Amino acid sequence: MKKSVATFSNTGRLISWDCLDNIRFCDPWEAKYIGNMRAVAIFMCLALVAEVVCLIWNFITFCACFCKRYIIHPLILMSFITAAFLAVAVIIYAATFRGHIGTVEIHRDEYGYSFWIAVAALVLAAIDIVVAAMSVFLGERGL
Repeated sequence: MKKSVATFSNTGRLISWDCLDNIRFCDPWEAKYIGNMRAVAIFMCLALVAEVVCLIWNFITFCACFCKRYIIHPLILMSFITAAFLAVAVIIYAATFRGHIGTVEIHRDEYGYSFWIAVAALVLAAIDIVVAAMSVFLGERGL
């Protein structure tokens, strides 16, 4: 069983934006997996939007003095939604491209740096869920 390692070359990239815009710019490998690449891109964008909503809600909650313990509860759900979008993107990528990455045989099982950035974002989103839960717990007690 081979181990997957991070690469920092173009052959291990997560998404080619030129290919997402126009299929004529895709190489044969990208054209074969264009639907899955688009799904990964969509879920990554949804995760970004969900995270922006979380940040806005955090700011609103931070500024609220009188009703903080009542408006803080959606933070856990919004953090979970962000993590779920990231998890779906990482799972689609890992399941689809396992063993099919790269055009050179030595790059066959290597995930690119974009994949590892997405995994790091997923880990941080999981930490965000814990922080949101702690914020709700402390906010309910007026702390």
